[in-house]
Amino acid sequence: MRTLYTVLIGLALVWLFRLAGHALAGVTGQRNALMAFFPTWFVAMAANLFYGVQQSHGSSEELLFFMVNFGLPCLFAAFYLCKK
Repeated sequence: MRTLYTVLIGLALVWLFRLAGHALAGVTGQRNALMAFFPTWFVAMAANLFYGVQQSHGSSEELLFFMVNFGLPCLFAAFYLCKK
């Protein structure tokens, strides 16, 4: 269930980054904001991975969740980048 919430938070952040970028500088700002989403989300998910390993979960198990949690929101952000 935590993975679902994490992915939903990531999708909401994609939407917020997109909205903020568009409000600040139009389409160019939207593109720049989405490009800034990738490293921001990577750092957040790396912290999530580290926290999971600290809680005695296996690193290989947590790596799978990292890929899902990081990959799905980034896939949507990449879709929006290619769309414009």
